[in-house]
Amino acid sequence: MKDVTIFRKSSKVQAVFEDAAIEAILNAADGTPRLINKYCNASMLIGDSNKADLITTESVMKAVNDCELG
Repeated sequence: MKDVTIFRKSSKVQAVFEDAAIEAILNAADGTPRLINKYCNASMLIGDSNKADLITTESVMKAVNDCELG
């Protein structure tokens, strides 16, 4: 799963999510692909709005709560 959390930018490889954040997404989604995608997208939006270089567990928990509340 960690392979999914990296992207290439001018020949550098950079992690997008902390390992603990990935675990939080997988636990919250209970392995459901659609929820994993939803939580990842929401987490990245929160991280971007906070100008974060790395998506943290805190961002993931906010995203999950936002998604659950509708």
